[in-house]
Amino acid sequence: MGRTRIGEICGIRKASVTDICRDLIDRGAVDEREPGFYRSEVELSANYWKALAILVSPSEVTAAVVDHTGLIDTRITKKTGNRNRPESYRSLLHELLSEVLDSVPDVVVSVS
Repeated sequence: MGRTRIGEICGIRKASVTDICRDLIDRGAVDEREPGFYRSEVELSANYWKALAILVSPSEVTAAVVDHTGLIDTRITKKTGNRNRPESYRSLLHELLSEVLDSVPDVVVSVS
């Protein structure tokens, strides 16, 4: 998306949008479509923003980290075994989440 359009949507000056975008680019959160090109459009960085998806079924629990395009970065599945108490599922989830999040260091993962 172009910086002018971002400014219009957010109701802020183009110079402010440029400053904010430069900071986000420096942090790796946003990429320029044509790096170095003046007024290049910007987009979210697929290497920075990730989402965590969790699927719980009676037989297994799967956790996956995906980028904003839906591309799966990491997916780990663990069998639930003979778990019949909430505490046993909680420990399995803790173990699974620790393993998944350790596999994608230095990124922002949102959980909702």
